[in-house]
Amino acid sequence: MSGKKCPECPEEGLPGWMATYADMMTLLFAFFVLMFSMATMDPVKMAAFSEAQADKQGGMADMKDDKKGGGKSAEEIKEQMEQFKAVGVTEIEGIPIDEYTEMAIEDAIRANKKKLNLSAIKNEFKYIISELDMLDSVTVSSDPRGVALELDGDLCFDSGEVTMRPTLRNFLDESIERILTAEYDLRPISVEGHTDSDWYPSGRLAKTYPTNWELSSARASEVVKYLILKGVNSGRLRASGFADQWPAGVTWGEIRSGNITPDAIAELNSTPELKQKNRRIKIIIGQ
Repeated sequence: MSGKKCPECPEEGLPGWMATYADMMTLLFAFFVLMFSMATMDPVKMAAFSEAQADKQGGMADMKDDKKGGGKSAEEIKEQMEQFKAVGVTEIEGIPIDEYTEMAIEDAIRANKKKLNLSAIKNEFKYIISELDMLDSVTVSSDPRGVALELDGDLCFDSGEVTMRPTLRNFLDESIERILTAEYDLRPISVEGHTDSDWYPSGRLAKTYPTNWELSSARASEVVKYLILKGVNSGRLRASGFADQWPAGVTWGEIRSGNITPDAIAELNSTPELKQKNRRIKIIIGQ
């Protein structure tokens, strides 16, 4: 028997460096799978979460047949596409990403015009008021019936007249273009005429408008006729005249309760400033 020792048997299993190598290969594989999934993403699936969040955040919700945009604004879409380009995405659904971006923006603009939620309507009215420099003459607020817009009578009509002033027409034109002709929006639009407690019927006015009821109703009707002429769905519109029975600052709930007495109306018309506030047009976008 030889005196030489047998060489030591190698340890069972793979060498230690193999574990590190395998981990590295797994990470690389996961990285390339992620890159591939982003390059071949389906925006319809990605939009699902955005659609659910749009109403909660006061944004614009998608319609079911909208396939691009995901309820986002044009700026948000551009920003998102730039992020995709930064990680190497060159096309989406087989369309070059720049071309797809233009399509997505066009679809988003069309979708956003279809139906705004009430929060978005309120914000859009605020933008219009600010752009037209009417902050001191127009107020927008939430109402149990929807979004309420109040316009001072002095910018709407001349005293005792029902012909709309240019300032009112300009405001209505912007509202029609950006809000009131939204596709698929069938929510009711109520136009209310309100006056102060003064009325001195004489001559032509006495024959045409015997009381403030006729005057306030005629003014509301004039606004409704203008909206219809400009393309607003007539089935959504309603004109109402409240004369001096609903002074400014009185809530819908107080009117409904019947607690506004003649004495309260007189008190709320006791100064020229209060009367000026009471002469107004009110537009409500319903729920």
